[in-house]
Amino acid sequence: MGGGRAPRAVLTGGCESDLTSEHARQIESTGAVEGSVYLDVDGNGTRGGPDEPYPDLGIQLVGANGGVVAEAKTDEAGEFRMGLVPVGNYKLEVDPSTLSGGLAVFGLEEVSSVALGTQGTDNNLVTVYSVEFRVSFPVYSLSEVKDLPPGRPVTTQGFALNSRPNFGDGVVHFQEGDVYLRAINVARANISPGDSVRIVGKTSIDQGLPILEDVSVVRLVSQAVLLDPVELSTADAASADGGLLDAALIRIQNATITDTEPAPGGGLIVT
Repeated sequence: MGGGRAPRAVLTGGCESDLTSEHARQIESTGAVEGSVYLDVDGNGTRGGPDEPYPDLGIQLVGANGGVVAEAKTDEAGEFRMGLVPVGNYKLEVDPSTLSGGLAVFGLEEVSSVALGTQGTDNNLVTVYSVEFRVSFPVYSLSEVKDLPPGRPVTTQGFALNSRPNFGDGVVHFQEGDVYLRAINVARANISPGDSVRIVGKTSIDQGLPILEDVSVVRLVSQAVLLDPVELSTADAASADGGLLDAALIRIQNATITDTEPAPGGGLIVT
């Protein structure tokens, strides 16, 4: 993932037939830089599953003096190629103005140093440098997610506190340490309480509290933890302990239920 594929050699026609000095031939030699970029939809760092090519991303090849030597954009297949590049050492960069939706680049630092040079005794035989990297949503902890402004696409991880059945309100609660977060509009997923999961969604606000919406969940480890509910009195539960335990798994014992009514958006209000 994110690593450069092995450089390979191709035969190019960059040498003038009447140039006989080795130095002149080397100056005229050219190579190419090619690669592919994909959108890591599930954030797992490996190409496959729901991932898809990322088109229209600007790629730049920068020389030692900081000038742009060549540039290209990825096509519909997420691929790009810059040909007829003089032999030399370069740095591969992404044009940030072509990166949309709060996405970040991952894996480019591992392949950004590009060396194009002649190979063998024939200076026409030069390197084609091949790379692959990905773009994805930035990765945050659950605590960091809760502090982000609404509308920010994110990737995070935690433990599922409830399942996501095929039918229902699409609400799933997640935990990381002593931090809890509620998610709505969660896509159907085969998860169970205690599963370690990767969560991709968008930050939002509901009833004055931070949540995630339009969420997809990928199970990492089944039954990774044994859930331990927080013991609360009815008084503390009424305010979720001042909001600190919003979305937490709790247990109230020895309480008498006097009434229930549907809650806005699904679920029940229990008195």
